[in-house]
Amino acid sequence: MIAPATTKKNIRWILALSAVGILDSIWLLVLHLSTGSLSNACAVSSFINCDLLHFSAYSEVLSVPVPAFSIIFYSWMLTVVLAAWKRAEADATRPAAYLRLMSWGGLFVTVYFASLSAFVLKAICPFCTLLYAVNIALWIVTWRWMKGIGQPWGHLVRYDLRRAHKSPWLWIPGAAFLFVIIALPRLFPKPSLLSEEQHSIASEDRRSLGLKESPITVVEFADFQCPFCKVVGEFLRQLESEMRGRVRLVYKFFPLDKSCNPSGGMHLYACHAAFAAFCASLQDRFWEYSELLFSKQEDLPDRQLYAFAKELGLDLSKFDRCMNDDLSRKEIRKDIQEGHQLKIRGTPALFINGKLYSGPPTLDAIRQAISNP
Repeated sequence: MIAPATTKKNIRWILALSAVGILDSIWLLVLHLSTGSLSNACAVSSFINCDLLHFSAYSEVLSVPVPAFSIIFYSWMLTVVLAAWKRAEADATRPAAYLRLMSWGGLFVTVYFASLSAFVLKAICPFCTLLYAVNIALWIVTWRWMKGIGQPWGHLVRYDLRRAHKSPWLWIPGAAFLFVIIALPRLFPKPSLLSEEQHSIASEDRRSLGLKESPITVVEFADFQCPFCKVVGEFLRQLESEMRGRVRLVYKFFPLDKSCNPSGGMHLYACHAAFAAFCASLQDRFWEYSELLFSKQEDLPDRQLYAFAKELGLDLSKFDRCMNDDLSRKEIRKDIQEGHQLKIRGTPALFINGKLYSGPPTLDAIRQAISNP
């Protein structure tokens, strides 16, 4: 039998790790439900950015935010380890076995979401990474605990599966899982996605995508150094492709750079990137050029802007004249002034048929708003 002191030590570790998991999961849920209002919480760069994960297509399962499931997971783990704390040392084997089983589940989820983060979304969420570390630590602690007990844990779980309806170790987490799926969408109803006020917004033929006669026009005020603008822009282009003939996209410049925008922020290259994108639009290559800008959005010195123009086969002499002409500055200032009149506070800012979109910046939510303007 494992020494009581060792058991208590393992229990204390699992208690601490489960508490960290619950608190971190609650914060992740708050970020998800904030619909972007807390988007600067960890928006360090396009690679280290919470928003890229929390508002991606992988952020919800069955319309329930993933952090809600993790809150249930760590809460149940906390419940089980507290049960182990109260039991006699000889009776701690079953709680330890279930904690071991749960640690394997946590490890599987960690590998899945870490792989999505690294290879699909190509971004890291610091708060999610903390949960990955918690799950790995839980796996190690439960492994050491079961190794000290010296008994196989699988047979206990198999025994309880045969009598699942009688085993609280199985039906309680099952009931909690069903509660999350059924109740949470009702507890967090979707807010109205569009404002009641409708604005008149100037169109831009050279920075539009889709048919002019499309019944739905989506105007995006964006910044080429804004990581989330990159994600939302990809969503919008996907939706335009899906709903071709029904949706038209219009891009507006709103660089968060004080060199051209009085309300700008710390994006040092955003204004020059906007100038360059405007110059590319004069040669009808705005969308291709904007994709290149987003691909290198953290570092966009002038030499890179000219390199993109060369890569797309633009007339470099025309591009250079435009970059040094006051026309590009006037056009960007015009969009910025319009953004100020619309009381835009950050990017991306979306208007669907002139109505401000204020819902969660997820693909499904934007699709819903576009389908029901």
